[in-house]
Amino acid sequence: MAKNVGDTERIARLIAGTALVLLALTANRSRAVRVLTLLGGSELLYTATTQYCPANAALGRDTYPSDQDRDLMEMPA
Repeated sequence: MAKNVGDTERIARLIAGTALVLLALTANRSRAVRVLTLLGGSELLYTATTQYCPANAALGRDTYPSDQDRDLMEMPA
């Protein structure tokens, strides 16, 4: 499994996933809505943690920096 979720996207997924999980646990909605919200939040947290998203892979989307990009980021100014 090659990583395809970059740092900015990872942070956004962590924030959105946490918000959805908290909403699912505290919302006064129907059980089905709470379960779907919990599943969506959990998926975002999982993809942020592993830095791999099957949907990104299916769409050919890759925001994870390549080795060359990482080398440039580590170079002193």
